[in-house]
Amino acid sequence: MKTKRIICCLIFVLLIVTGCGSKVDSDGNYTLDSDWKLAEYTFNGNTTNVKDDPTAQLAADKVPDFKCSDGKNITFSLNGKDHSGTATKEGDGYRITFDDTYKPFIATINGNKLSLKTENNKVEIVFEAE
Repeated sequence: MKTKRIICCLIFVLLIVTGCGSKVDSDGNYTLDSDWKLAEYTFNGNTTNVKDDPTAQLAADKVPDFKCSDGKNITFSLNGKDHSGTATKEGDGYRITFDDTYKPFIATINGNKLSLKTENNKVEIVFEAE
């Protein structure tokens, strides 16, 4: 009976540890298919830190959201609209192109931060993995 409890506890702990939505690569960076939450955004040089400033929160339907379940297929949501796209490895980051007319992003991951930038650098959206 005691052995069964120990085995059940070990399985439970393993499920908790491996059940997390975020993954880390061999360099210590989170992977593209981690669970990302909005931390800050920059538009035309003005940065808003959403993570640390509750008054900077956007309406729930306006918040940028980034989802990737397989490391390649992306869903980027903004202002209540989903944009489907594909991530292609490019140098140290990714080029994310979309199926609709939404402009591509250049994505880089540094530690637990995912940065999405437009090619003209006017917009940057930073997400953090938990």
